[in-house]
Amino acid sequence: MSLLRRGAILANRVAPMIQSRRGLELSKLPVLGFLFDKRPVGLPDPIEAAIGNTKMELMLEEMGVTDPFLENPIYLNGGSKEDPMMVLMLTDKRMIGCQCEPDQTYFNYMWVHKDECKRCECGYWFKGVEIPNPQLYVVDKAFT
Repeated sequence: MSLLRRGAILANRVAPMIQSRRGLELSKLPVLGFLFDKRPVGLPDPIEAAIGNTKMELMLEEMGVTDPFLENPIYLNGGSKEDPMMVLMLTDKRMIGCQCEPDQTYFNYMWVHKDECKRCECGYWFKGVEIPNPQLYVVDKAFT
């Protein structure tokens, strides 16, 4: 086949594409197909995507538990023997740290037992009490 004939055949094939308004149908291209997909796009629910302790924290937060590991500090509210500062506990004893002075750079650690009052070196009293809903804080095997 001559070169001139090949050029004429190629021109006949290309001419309709140039004359048409839409020479390329974008929805047929696999690369741009996502632009024309009408399904809703979104992220999964954070609880469904999470695993382990993160999932447990998110589920407890939904139930209203703001401190699942009982780590928030207890601020001084008196601390006398008649009105001790309550320390929430899951077990029979718990170690706590008292920052006796505001500018102190270390903590005085001590063990507090359930239903017993304990005095710190600075004079504040602490009492261990059981948390109101202990079943909310028990880690289920499904989370681990």
